[in-house]
Amino acid sequence: GVGDINFMDYSLNGAPSDLGSDLLPKSESMNILAYGEMTLEGDMNVTPYFEAMYNTLEVNQNSGEGQLFPDVPALNPYNMCNPNQPNGVDCGLAYGAFLDSPGIQQQWINTYGAPASFFRDVLGLSWIGGTAIGPVDTLPIVSVRGDRNLTDVEMEQARLVVGVTADLPFMDVGSLSNWRGDFSIAYNRSEGDSSRYGVREDRLNLALGYYSSTSTPCENDLGEVLAADTAGCVPVNMYAPSLYPVGAVTGDFETQAERDYLFGSRDFNTVYEQTLVSMVLDGDIFEVPGGEMAQLAVGVEYRNDDIQSNPDAVARDGLFWGFFSDKGAFGDVSLNEVFAELQIPIKANKPLLKELTINLAGRLTEHDYYGNNETASAKIGYRPAEAFLLRATWGTAFRAPNNRELFLLGSTGFTMCLTPATCQKPPLLGIRLIRTRASTIRTWTCESQKFWLTVAPLALIPFSRITAGLIPSAQKSRPVVA
Repeated sequence: GVGDINFMDYSLNGAPSDLGSDLLPKSESMNILAYGEMTLEGDMNVTPYFEAMYNTLEVNQNSGEGQLFPDVPALNPYNMCNPNQPNGVDCGLAYGAFLDSPGIQQQWINTYGAPASFFRDVLGLSWIGGTAIGPVDTLPIVSVRGDRNLTDVEMEQARLVVGVTADLPFMDVGSLSNWRGDFSIAYNRSEGDSSRYGVREDRLNLALGYYSSTSTPCENDLGEVLAADTAGCVPVNMYAPSLYPVGAVTGDFETQAERDYLFGSRDFNTVYEQTLVSMVLDGDIFEVPGGEMAQLAVGVEYRNDDIQSNPDAVARDGLFWGFFSDKGAFGDVSLNEVFAELQIPIKANKPLLKELTINLAGRLTEHDYYGNNETASAKIGYRPAEAFLLRATWGTAFRAPNNRELFLLGSTGFTMCLTPATCQKPPLLGIRLIRTRASTIRTWTCESQKFWLTVAPLALIPFSRITAGLIPSAQKSRPVVA
């Protein structure tokens, strides 16, 4: 009546491979930055400038091995529940022998008043089990050294900005003064390569006999279309003792040939490029009470974002066991924007009106796929006395899907099925979901308001500043057909 194994001996929780995983991945980075400017002679103070940056990052991460639990076909020659192979047994009869063992029989008698054989053989309750069932599929659960836990990532980014600033004295007309302009072009290029190593599902299925009418390993008489690199198949024994090390839990395949055949690399390369052209003019426009000048800034921008996300065949087709597929993303999008910002600082130095600052800003964005979108903000700072400052802000925001969301060719993921009623799979099994760019994509808009009270230092209060605020906000999304 005592179990012949302890399941905790095969738990990954606290196992050496679990404790050996990285909490923080190993990384190495390099950053190079250069910038400079030169002011030319003349009334306009023309100042060309540049900024150049280059950085690299290498990351090596061990996330800890997970589980590997493929179905082993009934007629597989290594299947422990295949009585037709030398080391196999009829698991129905083996279970019957377990039920008929003295200790288990006594437990049944103590609990139900009769041994299991009475319910099965006399009352005909076949679901009790213990009769011959012949070869049946089995589900080994193992953890394999180096399977899908090691990731190498290399990234590099280059950025170059060139531009020129200048005073604009010809704009000093009427109350206009101190106008200045800035024109710049910025180019960014980021590239990343990632590699993950693990068991190929297509190779494992072939090695277990999935594509054979007789479950013969490495035979494909069912006409399954397989990748060219599945050639050189090696039969795999999923019940080899080397896969079940007690305590260590994470084992390995029985032979190096099995490991060499089953393991592959999942590689991904992504290049992201951005070009930004910007021109901004700012200056004083008129005098406000208190002697300060109201200031205005206006500008235009053009931005182009391009993504080229290239998976290899393993990533594209999801060939790792229990791992998602990612078909990459390819495309570019352009935005044209105009914007303006006005600041009015009033310093009255009067009772209950020490200072009042008003800031208004707006931006119009023309998106290749989402047309025209407006955002705006308003800010007020009111100081009735030197010790108090009341601030209120209101603003809207707009977000369009990024390039990966826009141009994703397809990917899969997994969700959990909790009951047979919610999905047509056994309970608690993962279901693979397929996601592609939808024909209707949403943009997001957000509106928020904030109110703040700041109190300057008061005598006997050991705080440099006390601030309290209320931040109500609301957001919504609207669909746009692309």
